[in-house]
Amino acid sequence: MADKILVADDEPDMEFLVTQMFRKQIREGLYEFVFVTDGKQALDYLEKNPDTGMLLTDINMPVMDGLTLLSKIKDLNRQIKTVVITAYGDFSNIRSAMNGGAFDFLIKPIDLPDFEATLNKIKQEYNFIKNSLEIKILFEKEKTEKEKAEHREKFERQFLANMSHEIRTPLNAISGMTQLMLMRGQSEENKTFLINIKKSSDNLVSIVNDILDLSKLEAGKIEFEKIPFSPIETAHHAAFTLGIKAQEKGLKFNVSASKDVPQTVCGDPLRLNQVLINIIGNAIKFTDKGSINVNIDCDLLEDNRELKSPELNNKVFLEFTITDTGAGMSPDQITKIFDEFSQATSDTARKYGGTGLGLSISRNIVNLLGGEISVVSEIGKGTEFKFIIPYELTCIVISDTPSMVLDDSTTALLSKLKILLAEDNEFSRMVAVDLISEMVPGISIDCALNGEEAVSMNTKNSYDLILMDGQMPVMSGMEATKKIRSMNNSIPIIFMTAGITPEEVRTYLESGADDYIAKPFDKDELIIKMAKFTVG
Repeated sequence: MADKILVADDEPDMEFLVTQMFRKQIREGLYEFVFVTDGKQALDYLEKNPDTGMLLTDINMPVMDGLTLLSKIKDLNRQIKTVVITAYGDFSNIRSAMNGGAFDFLIKPIDLPDFEATLNKIKQEYNFIKNSLEIKILFEKEKTEKEKAEHREKFERQFLANMSHEIRTPLNAISGMTQLMLMRGQSEENKTFLINIKKSSDNLVSIVNDILDLSKLEAGKIEFEKIPFSPIETAHHAAFTLGIKAQEKGLKFNVSASKDVPQTVCGDPLRLNQVLINIIGNAIKFTDKGSINVNIDCDLLEDNRELKSPELNNKVFLEFTITDTGAGMSPDQITKIFDEFSQATSDTARKYGGTGLGLSISRNIVNLLGGEISVVSEIGKGTEFKFIIPYELTCIVISDTPSMVLDDSTTALLSKLKILLAEDNEFSRMVAVDLISEMVPGISIDCALNGEEAVSMNTKNSYDLILMDGQMPVMSGMEATKKIRSMNNSIPIIFMTAGITPEEVRTYLESGADDYIAKPFDKDELIIKMAKFTVG
């Protein structure tokens, strides 16, 4: 693209002189000269053509002289490189022009080599400024886009956290009251209704979890822990969580592990549990009779399987296989099973419900952990899901102490406790009090309606445990926990919260909480965690 140069000079031979001097450059498209005969015409042209940034102007011109033109150019608020042209010996005007912002000057009669050199200088200077401005504009644009993206991300994160909290809080009341009614005995008809209500609320919680995880995966914000844990214990925990559903359908449910599977590896037990829950839950959903089998093995990579984490030092590749005797899938259905919002068929979606996100999320998690996942299935003969994840081996030994069991002796010890429940929501408070009292008769429960009350009541009374909501008026659960910890009080604090994003959980633990449980909470999980910090 030719560099455009405006020439303002009232001498009639100026246009001929310039075009002859630079005819080769004009012909090759390097320069484009525009000619006017006074400063007023030049100023009008510059105002209408913002892409013109180089000007050659005579000082002595009619209508508007060169010095006046220079002063007017300043008002355009643009970088315009100007060379003034004047007669030999006119040093006073040259000084005024340079002080007025001119870049350089030429003396008439114009010498061709001097003209070419000056033109090259003005061109280089203009292009340098032009490029600098373009870089600055680009930088400002990128900065603005980054700020917009960060603001949008923060808004989306806050929106998802708020929606999760607002949905989970009423679901906690629905799920908790349903559990209470089932525990207190009902007619068969009412029992059927209540079981279906419980299933529906569980499905809604699953949908909320899927949407939160999908948003984190899409934003690349999903985080993985690196802590010592037992893969076998994690598999048994997933099986325990889903065991009741399998039992309700009369399915045999078995978890096994080969003897070479290490007791302890280093990784993220919660994400492994999530993948297992998704796949085992799917197996139970689509199996009406027969069995579900979960097996853990060590993969020695004898087939040189290409995983995304090729480093083999200090690593073990654990292979998890989940087999069912359910409906099975056709080859065409298998190709779509890991797609987002996809289920095997539309009939499947209508019959079984769900978002169709669980397997997509599981595949993403496995891939991000450096592993791979596959599926083999046949219509009417069941399905086998297999995934392999590399884990680091660790020398840290996890205690062999068996998991807490809710037996009569544990319940008897819990019944002697005095606990404080900090919860502002009336229904959540009622559900927690009634469910804990049903599970542990005789336990003493005091209630605080906000964090400030919780701090005050804990100061005046002696409690064995505090169950703390995260979001409360007057003083939040985090603030209350920090206040309690600042008093050198080591009382166990468990957050019972509808806010379960990683950011929220991190703030709970950083404030001084010992653990948390998500709403809607499972009554058995809550009692087990209470026992862990008080009688374990």
